[in-house]
Amino acid sequence: MKLHTGGSYSFSPIDGDRDAQAASFVFEATSAVEVEKLLEAMYVEPSLRLVDGRLAYCITLPDRDPTPWSIPIKPDDIGRIAAGALRTSTLPTLIRCGETDFDLHEFVRHLEHDWSGRVARALASFGRGELEQAMELLHAVTADNPLGVPSAHHVLGRCYRTLERPPEAIVHYLRSVRASTDGDANLLPYAAGPLSDMGVAFKRLGEVKKAIHCFIHSLHLRPNHPEALLTFFSLFPNDESLVLFGAARALAIGSRNDMVGHYLLNYASARERDLAVLLAMAKAMSREMDLSDWPFRSPRFGRLEAFERGLFGDGEDGAPPPPSALN
Repeated sequence: MKLHTGGSYSFSPIDGDRDAQAASFVFEATSAVEVEKLLEAMYVEPSLRLVDGRLAYCITLPDRDPTPWSIPIKPDDIGRIAAGALRTSTLPTLIRCGETDFDLHEFVRHLEHDWSGRVARALASFGRGELEQAMELLHAVTADNPLGVPSAHHVLGRCYRTLERPPEAIVHYLRSVRASTDGDANLLPYAAGPLSDMGVAFKRLGEVKKAIHCFIHSLHLRPNHPEALLTFFSLFPNDESLVLFGAARALAIGSRNDMVGHYLLNYASARERDLAVLLAMAKAMSREMDLSDWPFRSPRFGRLEAFERGLFGDGEDGAPPPPSALN
């Protein structure tokens, strides 16, 4: 049975001002029970993409199913939607199942989008491997929005990663993180993606402590990101309990089991351990895993200031978590 069945948007006055309107988006779904299970402890990513050649507002749950749910936007409505989002610093978004609504406020508040459609076109070009075209579009958006539109900086960083230029990728990941904050400099959930990608870049450069620091902050915001989990815990090869915890949590999420097998195979080969035994241990742990609980959660990991202090200074935020944190 198909869960997502469509969606629509509507306008309402802002604070009773009939001349100022904000758009609200409603994604329709068939089963409240299935949606609740899908959303439980999961990150939701809002974005603007091209769907059948038209700009559409989309949501995805990338850690369970990367297929976007989309609502096409009429070209004549784009300016009104953008103006309302700018004024209210949000884009109200619901998933509706009959009389049951799921409010995605925590994922959409303060998140700035590119309503010109250039990031959406760049994403399409990037997906086709047309890096030059994607980067031209993204450089134009970042020039117009040096402190905003985090998706533009993030995708530009991914372009540089594809070109195997990690230092330049890190520059744009950091700009994306800085643009992914609210008015009090708290990191938004969207920041988890560029933080994770930055961790991968630092790992490739051999800067393990900085990589760990990036992943700690990323996983604070999005603790059930399988790729980030496995990369993060692979940085602790001398502690099997941490390695197994990463594998078990990824198995509990259930969307990247092949990746978990590869992760454990690498560890087993390096440590001369029995892969079957390790996999059995991880599976047993996964059955007891509470995905709503993250053992390394701390308020400071949600602050831009703490992230930058740990990255550029000698702050303790960059220190690896002690194995005892899992006990």
